[in-house]
Amino acid sequence: MIAATLFGASLGQAGYVTGAGSARTAHLFDAPNGLEATVKVPETLDGLSDNSFVFTLTGSSNTTYRTYVVAIIISPDSAEVRKEWNTSIEGPMGPGPALKPVGIAAGELDYTVPNVPFRAQLRWNGTVLDSADFSIDIRFKTPPADGGLTELAIATVFFWGIVFLYAGYLHLNQRKLRAKAEALERALSPAGEGKDGGRSP
Repeated sequence: MIAATLFGASLGQAGYVTGAGSARTAHLFDAPNGLEATVKVPETLDGLSDNSFVFTLTGSSNTTYRTYVVAIIISPDSAEVRKEWNTSIEGPMGPGPALKPVGIAAGELDYTVPNVPFRAQLRWNGTVLDSADFSIDIRFKTPPADGGLTELAIATVFFWGIVFLYAGYLHLNQRKLRAKAEALERALSPAGEGKDGGRSP
């Protein structure tokens, strides 16, 4: 079934993308050699993390050995910002498969931009055999896995800590003022009693 699909494709056929989310996959072909290359293409990338695109080359019973180049290209149609990451991969002799990752190191995509154009590409002997275009949202900072609840909890504890410290400070001052008032009242009481005691019955 795979062989029929592969040989039914022509050399000029453009690759395509299927699926969504974690299952989104780009499909590229070397039709004359009965070979298909697939690679998972995510919908978002975290620029602060290492990212890897794993190419899988699957042949047929008639596939002969070839050394290919597989590539991930960002902004492929822009001469100013175009950038490519690639690697060579030894294709299978027969069905295969053969696997090889293309890595993008953390920090190379140091921006947050939605719908950035990308292209997956399959080459042999300097010739582009097939390619597939797609877009990826690049995020240079991924939100916390818990949605920020931990940070919120810490901020809440810190806030109430300040409130309790301030309340304790006010309570301590109130006790000091009360003590001073009581001391003043005691100091004045003997004088008042002395005057009364000096009165004639």
